[in-house]
Amino acid sequence: MKSRSTEFKYAAVPFFYALGALFMILLFAAPARCQEQSGVSIADLQKELGSWQDKIKDLQDKIAKEKAAAADEVSAFRSYLQTTAGHKADLEAQNDSISADIAASKKLVDSLEQSAENRKITSAATDNRVEEMRLALLGACGDLKDFYNSLPPSNVRATSATLDFLKGELESRTVTVSEAVERYWQILGTLDDAASSMDTYVGASPVPSMAGQAYFVRIGLVYLALVSEEGKTAFLWSAAKGAEDGSWQPVKDLLTKASLWDAVRIRDRKIVPKIVGLPFDHPLIVRAVDETGKEKRGPGL
Repeated sequence: MKSRSTEFKYAAVPFFYALGALFMILLFAAPARCQEQSGVSIADLQKELGSWQDKIKDLQDKIAKEKAAAADEVSAFRSYLQTTAGHKADLEAQNDSISADIAASKKLVDSLEQSAENRKITSAATDNRVEEMRLALLGACGDLKDFYNSLPPSNVRATSATLDFLKGELESRTVTVSEAVERYWQILGTLDDAASSMDTYVGASPVPSMAGQAYFVRIGLVYLALVSEEGKTAFLWSAAKGAEDGSWQPVKDLLTKASLWDAVRIRDRKIVPKIVGLPFDHPLIVRAVDETGKEKRGPGL
């Protein structure tokens, strides 16, 4: 944009040219007349003319300088406009880039919000599944507790305390389902080992007529005998009315008592191993009925 001083300079140029031309006309048109009337000499006029010519030359030089300065200002202003246009283009490009980044960020935020919502839904489904597994495991613990209660009162039944503890933790939600499942399988493993093994151990006699310590003979989960030292007294666990209503039945046969005592000593490695006969003529956990529907008894039944 041109300044007011530059516009004034350009407007003053024609005026000075016109003034100089008028002066020349007057100078050359009236010398004779002036000489006749005033008596001024040609030499004086020529001298004055030269003085005016010098002034005009100075004025022309000044006008040329003003033109050059104005041209420099115009060139600088054009350069400024070009630089400003470049800056404007850069700012517009930066603005477009920022707008693109904002749009990409918004898409990312929307994606993260959707992912969080999906995780929330998945988490809720997982929580529901975990709760179903907890309830199922509680039911399995209850069934296993019933099975423990159906066993003869041996040392295996005593291990049900671990099952009771696990069940309590599941009810109070103080144990994770994954840990509870692992512990449940460990309890089943213990039962499986007991079901396939024979064991003898010493414990307090549960029979009032046999006071003090006694030896127990356990075979799997279905056979349990009780014998005193030297085999003087022996009892067999009988589940004639069911395991929970079972009772200790005395063994009257001396040979059977001796066989039970031999089994204890063989397990304790106090005598050389040999074949011993153990009585299986008392009803155990398993019962059966014959074709008429009556309960039948036999070896192992």
